[in-house]
Amino acid sequence: MAIDDDRIEFGTDKGVLLDEPSFTLGRMSPEAHAPHEPEPDERKEKPADRCLPLAELHVALQGDPGTDFWHHLRRCPRCTNAAITLDPDVMLTQRDDQAKQATVIDPALYRDKVAFKRGGMYQTWTAVDRRLGRKVVIKGLPSELDEPDIQKRQLLQACLQREAHILAKLSHPSIVTVLEAGEWKDGEAFYTTELVEGDNLSDAIRKRATLQDRLELLPAFASIVDAVAYAHRSGIVHRDLSPYNIIVGKGSATLIDWTTAKRTRPEHGREAILDAAEMKEEGTLTLASWGTPGFAPPEQREQDGHDHRVDIFTLGATLHFLITGRRPFDGETVDEILDNVKRGHRVELHDCPPPLASIIDKAMHMQPDARYPSADALAEDLRRFQAEQLVLAHEYTALEQFAHSLWFKPILAALVMTVIGLGAFFLVMAYERREEILRAEANEKIETIATSSQRDKEQMRATIEEMSVEASEQVRKAFEDKERSETARRTADGERLAAVQAATMAMEATLRSDEERSRAEGERRASEEQTKMLQKRVDELLSRLVEKDLKIAAAHDEIDAIKAERARLIAQNADLQGTLGKLTKSIDALQAAIVQMQAAQQVAQQAANKRAVQRVRADDDAAAAP
Repeated sequence: MAIDDDRIEFGTDKGVLLDEPSFTLGRMSPEAHAPHEPEPDERKEKPADRCLPLAELHVALQGDPGTDFWHHLRRCPRCTNAAITLDPDVMLTQRDDQAKQATVIDPALYRDKVAFKRGGMYQTWTAVDRRLGRKVVIKGLPSELDEPDIQKRQLLQACLQREAHILAKLSHPSIVTVLEAGEWKDGEAFYTTELVEGDNLSDAIRKRATLQDRLELLPAFASIVDAVAYAHRSGIVHRDLSPYNIIVGKGSATLIDWTTAKRTRPEHGREAILDAAEMKEEGTLTLASWGTPGFAPPEQREQDGHDHRVDIFTLGATLHFLITGRRPFDGETVDEILDNVKRGHRVELHDCPPPLASIIDKAMHMQPDARYPSADALAEDLRRFQAEQLVLAHEYTALEQFAHSLWFKPILAALVMTVIGLGAFFLVMAYERREEILRAEANEKIETIATSSQRDKEQMRATIEEMSVEASEQVRKAFEDKERSETARRTADGERLAAVQAATMAMEATLRSDEERSRAEGERRASEEQTKMLQKRVDELLSRLVEKDLKIAAAHDEIDAIKAERARLIAQNADLQGTLGKLTKSIDALQAAIVQMQAAQQVAQQAANKRAVQRVRADDDAAAAP
């Protein structure tokens, strides 16, 4: 199965496909509630590594998060689950004196709420804040999330609140800005940010086919490095830097999605509990902070804690992606990608400037200690590369160092100007020398004429005049040639200046066209979204009309069927009435026939009775005879 770069994120040991970084939660096994017995060790166990009784554990949860107890809590599944069981509100409780209740926000303050992106556990929507009329992004738990486990829901809301608190402490042009945070009326946590328009860095890179075009994105990437350095100085580590979390807009870039960010120095107990929930043991609450496959360093899935060097590696991997247009560690499956990361099998850098390749190699070094000591150092090397200065991570030859020296360039320019000046000086000197020679020749001829005869003198004078005219003409032509060369040089300089100005105007026109194209693209997308919404509404209305038409047609068909049945019943009733009349007549005739038959039977019975009486009498008479 192929891996989609835009939707891959770790949520389990094998990895899941998501739209944004998320974490998954596993149900606690019965064994997690059982007393924890540390594995046997030949060395004597330190007091800080022992599990506390429940009574002492409850007291320790109220203490300083910087103690050894919290270090043990981050490593012990039994104590983590026990802490959450003892105090279910520990996820949402601030452990300082300045804690405030979350502000309850009326959902009616936001209109035109439309689903934007869906991650593993969180959902984002775009909406319009009615109070100021600005577009915002709302992040919270999905409305359809069905999670009855109170611990898991608390963990989800606590992580969302932690992300909002972290972003609220960061103020940088290249970091998304939090506008509001609180709870809805139903108690669900959420926060809103500015709507950052533009493409993510991955899409922006794919739109540029050549390396030279992709290098145009380097200033935007450098601003992200500055933002990460600022976050590190503020004690925040992002832990999921990738091209999919960087939005490139109009000449700027913004770092979004701080779901897995954490403080390097937790401020209260809730922070330590969330850090403890990042354990990988089976049967425990798990927060996936393992980064994006192909960009995360190898130690991010193995070490207990993550420092700023994780972000330095992912920044180098993102810069690698900017140069090659491919994921640094390739593979068809998550396991294959992880294996390449572990072995250090990176995609090769082709046609990459050597100093920039050295920056990537140092930032993506497999050993954390060999990477840049800070994001500021990485930003400094990027600035040096863009300014064509010596990059500290690259080893230069002596000739390359001399060529990049700051003092060499002005000396080279001075040498060029000196050569041009000497050439012009010697050209003028040559013209003046030639004029002096011609004048000397003319003077010699004049002296010869003076010693000649008058005729010869006149001839010589004529000859000298011709020669003077020729010399003057030659001198004049020499100066004209010099003026023409100066004019040609000034013309060439003017043409070069005009070319530079034309190039500058072309670049400005290109930038304006890019801005107009980006603006048009944004308007087109907005119109497409609005058209889709209108089309969806029209489709719904049409479907309802079709359903009503079908119901009306069915009702008409039913009415026609009832009318036909009524007509059939009326005709059948008429037939039945005719038949009933016939039956009545038949019954009357039958009754008359029965009466006649009864009368005939009576007559016959009477006749039979008479005959019987007559026979009896005859028999009696016969018996009485002698």
